[in-house]
Amino acid sequence: MTINPQFIAYILSTAVKLSGLAPLSQERAPEFVAKPIKILREEACHSEIPNCERAMAYYDINNNQIIFPDHFNLDSYIHCSFLVHESVHALQAAKYGKKMYDSCAALVQTENLAYDVQNRYLFENGEFAKFANPIRFMKCPSE
Repeated sequence: MTINPQFIAYILSTAVKLSGLAPLSQERAPEFVAKPIKILREEACHSEIPNCERAMAYYDINNNQIIFPDHFNLDSYIHCSFLVHESVHALQAAKYGKKMYDSCAALVQTENLAYDVQNRYLFENGEFAKFANPIRFMKCPSE
């Protein structure tokens, strides 16, 4: 699946607008890569992504790629919301690097923003689905 560059620009600009993070230059924009869901989840688990067995998309910080299922319907706000969520992670990575995953507290903050943006995107587009952040209620040990 090839994604139209204007569509990618729309997803990234939406993530910028809703997150308040700085936009990326074209050279720093992530690559969007579609893969079969089974392979996506295997890779997510290999990368130790939390809740990997249920992952719908993920941001690969090492390769600056947003990985998403090849069955996604890009006309669906719900499916696109996962791309917006992962785009927030790309913006966070540009600002903070791998520090966004360095500690439990950093991970919670990273995911809270991405889920908040994802849910605002859905609401602003007339979708009343809401994705819960399982990490929001995680108790971090004293750091």
